[in-house]
Amino acid sequence: MATGGSAGAGGEAGQGGSAGEAGTTGEAGTTGEAGTTGEAGTTGEAGTTGEAGTTGDAGTIGGGSGECVTPQFDPESGIVSADSEAWILSLATDDTSFVLSVESYAEWDGPTAPGTYSLDGINYADCGLCVVAYADCSEESCETVFYADQGTVEIESIDLMSGGGVTLTLTNVVLTEVSIDDETFTSTPVDNARTLCADGQFSGTYLDATGEPEPTDGAGDGSDGGE
Repeated sequence: MATGGSAGAGGEAGQGGSAGEAGTTGEAGTTGEAGTTGEAGTTGEAGTTGEAGTTGDAGTIGGGSGECVTPQFDPESGIVSADSEAWILSLATDDTSFVLSVESYAEWDGPTAPGTYSLDGINYADCGLCVVAYADCSEESCETVFYADQGTVEIESIDLMSGGGVTLTLTNVVLTEVSIDDETFTSTPVDNARTLCADGQFSGTYLDATGEPEPTDGAGDGSDGGE
C-alpha cells in the first residue's frame, strides 16, 4: 500500500517586534532655593540714664555745715530782771560772745510758776515763754539773734518777790539764726542760718531796779528791834 507524503515543516514563527524602549523619566524639577531670611532689625541702644542730681551742700556755721554749736554759758551766773509785764533770766559765756535770754511775758500768758513748757513750733511773735540768744554784741546792740522753736523749758523754781531768783532746765533746745520784724515781732530764719544748742540747768538771782538783790520781807527797814 502507498505511504502518504511527509508533512511540510512549519514555517518559523515570525519574530515579535522588538519592544519599544521605555521612555526616559524626566528629571525631577530642581527645588527652588529657599528665600533668605531677612536680617533681624538691630535693637536700638538703650537710652542712658541721666546722672543723679548732686545733693546740695549743707549749710555750714558761718558758711553752713548744719552743725549745732553749744556755747558754754555759766550756769549759775544769771541775772533775773522783772517788772509787771515780764521776767527775764540772762546768762553769758565767759567771753560774752553769746548771751542767752529766757523771757516770760505776762501779756502772752508767760509762766509765773514752776512747770514744763514746750517751745515747739512757736514763733517769736506769739511766744509767752521765749528763749533767745544774742551774738556779735556791742555795748549798744547785738547784730545776730537766735530764736528757739524746738525743745522744752522746765521751770523748777521762781521767786521774784523776796530776793529769790529763777532756776530752770533746758532740754533739747535748738535756736536758729533769725531776723525779727521791728513792728510785728515775727521771727524768720535767715539764709544759711546757723544754729545753737542749749541743754542743762541754769539759774539767776533776781535784781531790783537799783541792780541790788531784792530784800526779803522785813529786811533793810531800819528797824533795830530794840524799841
